[in-house]
Amino acid sequence: MNLMDETIKALSKPPRRKDMKYTEGPWTIEVPC
Repeated sequence: MNLMDETIKALSKPPRRKDMKYTEGPWTIEVPC
């Protein structure tokens, strides 16, 4: 799979944590409220 596709899917999903942060290995995606 493409890393960009994974990022888009992760951003499309609701936040798993209250701090709204996605951690995939070395990648950390912060989703603004």
